[in-house]
Amino acid sequence: MYEKMSKSLKKYFDEPFLESKFRLHISNKTERTNSAQILEENICDLVALLKTNNISSFLVFGTLLGAVREGRTIEYDHDADIGLLQSDVEKLVSIMNFLEVHGFDLLRVDNDYLSVSRHGEYIDLHVFRSTDAKDGNYCSSGYRLPVKHLLPIVWIDAMGGNVPVPNQAVDLLKFWYGNSWKIPIRGHHAIQNPNFLKSLRQWVRNKSLDQSGYPSGFLYKIYQLFQSFSSWVCSKRKM
Repeated sequence: MYEKMSKSLKKYFDEPFLESKFRLHISNKTERTNSAQILEENICDLVALLKTNNISSFLVFGTLLGAVREGRTIEYDHDADIGLLQSDVEKLVSIMNFLEVHGFDLLRVDNDYLSVSRHGEYIDLHVFRSTDAKDGNYCSSGYRLPVKHLLPIVWIDAMGGNVPVPNQAVDLLKFWYGNSWKIPIRGHHAIQNPNFLKSLRQWVRNKSLDQSGYPSGFLYKIYQLFQSFSSWVCSKRKM
């Protein structure tokens, strides 16, 4: 089913396995419910299942923003984001069958994250890898997570249950979203690094949003190039 540790999460899974999972998902595809209640139940159940298997997880990005700011998922957020550290990847891969028994089906695997679905609602599990930085940063898909904001992980009442969040969640939200993190802004996404290149990348992405708040068109392709370059930089240099 999977191979030994590699920089890419994809290398844990062999291609025939991933192809079979994808085909099964397409044939059994369930329409997305866009139900906040189902998504929140999925989040609470998944983090509890991970904890049962000694895997430390924590909410990240828009899911963390909703939990801290509103105590629930953001109204226009149609999936969830959960982080875990690279040290727990092998444990995660080893319990995929266990998660399937509890209804969480594997949908896709990328270099730094995998996605699962239950009852038509998606959750992305992001793997944060340690970097060579002296101050102890983690990185996933180009997004930095300072260790000083993360550990020790704490549990809070949100999403209709109990969920894990970084220890200094507010400081992390300021780091990712700026001081306006408390203000609901549709299409306001986390920035990877607070410098000119990342600000420009974010500007291009925001300009690519259509009237429904979803990215599309030529500018979105430019944004994707920015993101790919940022991910490469994050993986190659000290931060």
